[in-house]
Amino acid sequence: MGVRAALIVATDTYVDPGLTRLAAPGADADALAEVLGDRDIGGFAVQLGVNQPAHEITRSIARFFAD
Repeated sequence: MGVRAALIVATDTYVDPGLTRLAAPGADADALAEVLGDRDIGGFAVQLGVNQPAHEITRSIARFFAD
């Protein structure tokens, strides 16, 4: 069986004042990465991108699917 990989992308920092109280996306991404990366549960090789600019996320997605 090959390597199982996961790319998790989340944002919890916003310019819009109506969204500034949303803290869960970052915490949820961290929790999901922990579960997926656990050898006994998911066993994934996890890449996590939180609060990164769009150009960096685009590059991460391209690299993820190129492999």
